[in-house]
Amino acid sequence: MTMELVTGHAGEPHVTAAQDAALHAGVIGGDDYVLSTKDRFAINVVSANKVTIAGGDLVMQGYHASNDKPADLIITNGSQGQKRNDIICCRYTKVGDSIESANLVVVKGTPTTGTPVDPTLNTTPISQGATTYDMALYRVPLDGITIGEPEPMFNILQPMSSVWDSLTQPLLYAKFKWQDTSSFNPDAYGGGMQIVVDERNRLLHVDLSGFKSTVNLSHDYPVFQYAAGVKPSKAVSLGCLWALPVGNWAKQATWNANGTIMVVGGLSNGDRCMHTPRTLPIPDGVTFS
Repeated sequence: MTMELVTGHAGEPHVTAAQDAALHAGVIGGDDYVLSTKDRFAINVVSANKVTIAGGDLVMQGYHASNDKPADLIITNGSQGQKRNDIICCRYTKVGDSIESANLVVVKGTPTTGTPVDPTLNTTPISQGATTYDMALYRVPLDGITIGEPEPMFNILQPMSSVWDSLTQPLLYAKFKWQDTSSFNPDAYGGGMQIVVDERNRLLHVDLSGFKSTVNLSHDYPVFQYAAGVKPSKAVSLGCLWALPVGNWAKQATWNANGTIMVVGGLSNGDRCMHTPRTLPIPDGVTFS
């Protein structure tokens, strides 16, 4: 079966709006989005019956609509003692077989003394043959004759550059050095002497080194000194990083905001600290710089 090469040269105009919309919907999704361009349809309440919508671009079910300059919209006056919800939307309209348009409109709600509900919008998908479709932008609540704060009803689609940055966020590294190799004899096989910070997945990959203590310490001590890279915004508990074969003990560590790593609880002369690299979650509220 022969397919149509939509973006190929055919010798005559042949690309339809529906084909263009299908491409957009396939790439960015078939829902409704405001794009991160211009002023993203920012709204300003001018008076008790007028609002101004700033410029912006949107895509509704693949169809791109643009507003290049501010547009004034009239809100029908409210009534004392009653409440109402109006909806500002972008309305797609198709006349006949070919003429399509988009306009900003206000859909008036029903006044009530109780809890107001949103008016009904046209939501049948364009791809299913709808000739009118509404993309909601703002809910405008009215209490008596007073316009309340308009409530956004749209999602903002971030550009691919932002998505790419979030997906390819580079790993951060913190490098360490020994405080004193005579007091803390490094294992012959060594270790990474680093912490890898994976901010995208909120993980820390800790790979330091084992060592043997030749001193007695009755308190927490910064065995590992900061050498280079990032530091945490506040102290982070790294949990148990070393096992002591004699006595079945384990030693915990804390990564301090100044970059040092403290061995918690002191050390004894002769302690053989066997290190096992581990991965742990980054605590909430901790950042790195």
